[in-house]
Amino acid sequence: MIGIDGCKQGFMIARLKDFNLTFSIESDLTSILSDKDLILIDVPLGCPNSVDEIRPEPMIRPYLKKRASSVFNVPALQCFISNQYNEVNMINKQILNKGLSKQSFGIMPIIRKVNDFILNYPHLNIHESHPELVFTWLKGDICTYSKHSEEGIQERVEILISSLPFVKDSLNKALLTYSKTYHQDIVDSCALLVCAYLINQRGSIMIPQHPQRNSQGIEMKIMLFNNS
Repeated sequence: MIGIDGCKQGFMIARLKDFNLTFSIESDLTSILSDKDLILIDVPLGCPNSVDEIRPEPMIRPYLKKRASSVFNVPALQCFISNQYNEVNMINKQILNKGLSKQSFGIMPIIRKVNDFILNYPHLNIHESHPELVFTWLKGDICTYSKHSEEGIQERVEILISSLPFVKDSLNKALLTYSKTYHQDIVDSCALLVCAYLINQRGSIMIPQHPQRNSQGIEMKIMLFNNS
């Protein structure tokens, strides 16, 4: 199983092989090309090109309550013709009837990179998930502290270890090895890996239950483990 989070230098990749958990920072995703296991990634897969193509963001925000700000709107597919915020914001309003935050604009390069990648390699078993929603699923409630605080990182580490105890040593080692700049990326990629492991054990659910595909044929959904 693999969990992937975007990070400053590319991608933080958490891998589980024979109960051995490793973390690595990689500039691209070529190392996953030979993987047949389930891969979960915290990057939007499938950008809508009209209001009729429904993304999962409005459906997952209610689960996250005061953590809903961690869910960014995804740009319309047509926005990628420009790299200027004002123009992108105008295009998004024209296509989706809403503006685009600068946070969403800021992640457009990685969205393009990952979506182009999965279109080029359709054999990969890769799906979008959302770490903060995974933590909510694991805990049964939203996290008490923001993940931008030390208390928030520690809370999430404890949730992961409680959910899958064998990740403890490798997870703590990674947090000691990498600078604090990457601690959010470590716990988020690990959350996605834990989610993938639990999907393998319990089965998956999708939000929405019957996802649409965008005009490029990419399913627009969030995958989670079955917690019922």
